[in-house]
Amino acid sequence: VATNYHIVEDASKVEVVFPEKNMVKSASIKLRDTKNDLAILEISDFRISAIGDTIIPYSFASANTVKVGQEVFTLGFPLGNILGTKSRLSSGRINSQYGINDDPRLLQISNPLQPGNSGGPLFNDKGEIVGLVVSGLNAKFFYENIGIIPQNVNFAVKVNYLENLIAMLPVGDGILNRKSLILPGPLENKVEQINPFIVQVRAY
Repeated sequence: VATNYHIVEDASKVEVVFPEKNMVKSASIKLRDTKNDLAILEISDFRISAIGDTIIPYSFASANTVKVGQEVFTLGFPLGNILGTKSRLSSGRINSQYGINDDPRLLQISNPLQPGNSGGPLFNDKGEIVGLVVSGLNAKFFYENIGIIPQNVNFAVKVNYLENLIAMLPVGDGILNRKSLILPGPLENKVEQINPFIVQVRAY
């Protein structure tokens, strides 16, 4: 399971929740990239067959195909469990290939996000992963210091940084070379295919 490192860095206990199966599993940090705020978690006592008889359907987008203006969506858990235990869809577009101060590691996206979305996958309209949602601007800071409230200015770590971390896993090549099984068609069909594999990470 991929997530943001800041979510789990100080945790004494980490759990991975599969909402579609009402299943909770313990996890530990397998790999970390503190510079790019990424972590790979290893789930204890788990087999992928516990989710169903299908394999993970999505793959990774090639970094050079990610362009400004493309439609993107994420499935996650805004505001934690306040809204409920099921994942929520948030859609938008890629606004920039750069983050704050033109940080080349980040994509700027217009998707409305909340605390709890961090660590979630960002997909393009083909259902390929283009990044990992990482943060938004601190509205309170901007309001108190320059009198504005930023709207839908959010960011994601670019997919190639996640791929670099996955490549360090013993099974990394198999993950990175996985072919997409996402069928063409409307967004709701893609969401239905992806949703069983969307998990919530809880850190204590």
